[in-house]
Amino acid sequence: GTFSYSHDGSETASDSFTYKACDNGTTNGSPDGKCSGTATVSLTVTPVNDAPVSVGDSATTNEDTSVDVNVLANDTDVDNANSDLRTVSLRNVTGGTAIVLLDGRTVRFSPNSDANSSDGWTFKFTYKANDGALDSASAAIVTITVNPVNDIPRFTKGADQTVNEDSGAHTALGWATNLSTGPANEGGQTLAFIVGNDNNGLFSSQPAISSTGTLTYTPATQASGVATITVQIHDNGGTANGGVDTSAPQTFMITVNPVNDIPSFTKGADQTVNEDASTQTVSGWATNLGKGPANESGQTLDFIVSNNNNGLFSGQPAVSSTGTLTFTSAPNANGVATVTVKIHDDGGTANGGVDTSAPQTVTITVNPVNDGPVLTMSASSTGGQYSDQPSPVITLTATDIDNMGSQLTFSVDAPGLPASLVLTPAAGSTAPASPSSPGTRTATISGPLGVAPGTYLRTIRVSDGAATDTKPLTVNVTQENADPVVYTGPSMQFTASTTTTSATVQLQATITDINDGSRGDIRNAIVHFMNMDTVPATELCQVAYPASAPKTFALINPADLTQATAGCPYTFSLGSADSNSWDIGIFVDGYYTRAAQIDDSMVTVSKPLASQFITGGGYLRLTSATAGINSGDVGSKNNFGFNVKYNSKGTNLQGRINTIIRRNGHLYQVKGNNLQTLGVLYCNAGTGCTATPQNGCTYNASSICWIKATFKGGANIQDVTNPANPISLDGGATLQMDMTDYGEPGSNGPAGPDSMAITVINKAGNLWYSSNWNGTKTVEQLLDGGNLVVH
Repeated sequence: GTFSYSHDGSETASDSFTYKACDNGTTNGSPDGKCSGTATVSLTVTPVNDAPVSVGDSATTNEDTSVDVNVLANDTDVDNANSDLRTVSLRNVTGGTAIVLLDGRTVRFSPNSDANSSDGWTFKFTYKANDGALDSASAAIVTITVNPVNDIPRFTKGADQTVNEDSGAHTALGWATNLSTGPANEGGQTLAFIVGNDNNGLFSSQPAISSTGTLTYTPATQASGVATITVQIHDNGGTANGGVDTSAPQTFMITVNPVNDIPSFTKGADQTVNEDASTQTVSGWATNLGKGPANESGQTLDFIVSNNNNGLFSGQPAVSSTGTLTFTSAPNANGVATVTVKIHDDGGTANGGVDTSAPQTVTITVNPVNDGPVLTMSASSTGGQYSDQPSPVITLTATDIDNMGSQLTFSVDAPGLPASLVLTPAAGSTAPASPSSPGTRTATISGPLGVAPGTYLRTIRVSDGAATDTKPLTVNVTQENADPVVYTGPSMQFTASTTTTSATVQLQATITDINDGSRGDIRNAIVHFMNMDTVPATELCQVAYPASAPKTFALINPADLTQATAGCPYTFSLGSADSNSWDIGIFVDGYYTRAAQIDDSMVTVSKPLASQFITGGGYLRLTSATAGINSGDVGSKNNFGFNVKYNSKGTNLQGRINTIIRRNGHLYQVKGNNLQTLGVLYCNAGTGCTATPQNGCTYNASSICWIKATFKGGANIQDVTNPANPISLDGGATLQMDMTDYGEPGSNGPAGPDSMAITVINKAGNLWYSSNWNGTKTVEQLLDGGNLVVH
């Protein structure tokens, strides 16, 4: 028999079926209806590709949000696994865009901007599945539901704001622009602004923005500063599905500039003072000092003060920061001044601020008071030496602001000016006007001084008849110099006998007023004769005018008051010595002064011994022939005094030698300390000089029988310029004196006939001093004063 086979459409590659063969009768004794055993028929199915089947899909997304749809997930293909399918024929895209992603299975659908299903939009697309050979027979439809999502509202902020303090309410129309609720499909939404700031105290009405973008705010009274304003715009679209109903915050600044408030004060009363009053201080004259509101309390106040009569004041009116008024009227000024006062702070005038108040005025009246005259002197002191003109001459100048000096007189309070000083014009006389200044009166005080040395304090007075002014005057009178002062008494004097041990010498000096053009009366001097050998020097005697015998003080010329001789006796004692010499100084004081070592002289007192005795005293007048390391000043005196003799046995020399040399203001004293040799020659014209007297000559010298002597000895050299502090210069010098005695007198003006030479050799062997050097030795010169006695 035959059979037919129909495939069920599955993807099986083989199939089979079984069958039996049956008959419809019996045979050979078998029962009827018997069938054969089961047989199997195997079939091989040749595969044929079937097209896949696409099934529609749906998806949901939010507005402006893409959605990925695996469109093949529910599609079938009897021939292949689902994973082998791919998306093809993407068409009929409605309400957006669709693209197949790289996996070939997923479609990304992006709805149109701002579109959503609620607004009536349809969102879909079709596709077919492909198994690699066949597309699905029909396209499947994918439907997308797009939920609405509220878009963020937007705006454009305006500019920062700057206003001044206390400037009132401010409205900035259209400050916020480009206000947007979102896309057109949100056009029905309503907008509002959310506004905050970080300085609420800056405003009495906080910043706000209307739904149309108008900014309004009002600064608080007296407030200034800066606020940062934060602004967001908000719509009523809600936040469903991730919608945004409020914009991101934007900030801007509101600056309220400070504006200085005008300061204020309450003025005090008008002021009245008298002319020449002292500085006036009126505490608290200005009150209620106001800087402005509390926020200006840190400002500093000061006053601006001016007046219409500056000349009325030496210290112009001023008001301190605490309200104290001060002023000082000018000397001798009177009148009225209108003083204008304003208070000022340091807040400045920026932004229309006011730092200065309106002016207020006060009147200061200075009442006139009679002014006394004013006296000035060209110097407060004058003076000079006793007989000189005062230096400087004093010029008195007086002014009187009231009457311009027309009645001014000068005077000197008791006891009046000292001595010869004169006030010109005389006291009580109206002073003449100054040629250069008619309102000024002048007078002078001139000399000579003519009064004892000292300090005189006097009061000079000027008077206008009612008031006076005085000034002190000091007159310093110093001693006049006496120059020259010359010793004119005896330089050598014998005792009354060889047994007398003392002699009274009439010490005497000539004193002269210095020739300086203003010479005084030398009789006002006091003369002191001093022993300069003592330290300090001691006074031997003094004499002043008028003198009583035995003292003397007399003008040399009665018509000449500048020169006199003064003398007084002094008894010198020899003690056990036969002779001695003294250094006599002459000091002058009283109205005069002189105490110069250069005036010293030597006085020698000696017993009148018969023989073997040499003594003398006096001085040489040095010439340019003086020589040596310490040559004397030319024209100066070289004083000397000595006494030399052998002892009773004739074996040793005894005595003293003293000489004074003057050089460059210094006084040098050379004293013999060890007499070594003595040589005596007796001379006459006939036989010359021999060891004993010849031709009727004796041991006493005369003009025809002169006696020459030389002695030498060790000596000390001292600088005795300051007798209180002698300075030793050499203790090993040698002193030699050569002399010739021509009898009495030894010196009978102007010089000679006795003569002497003095030589000093220092310890080093150098010529330290020569009284009269001829180039090889010291030669004798005539005595200028004194006497020599050689026995």
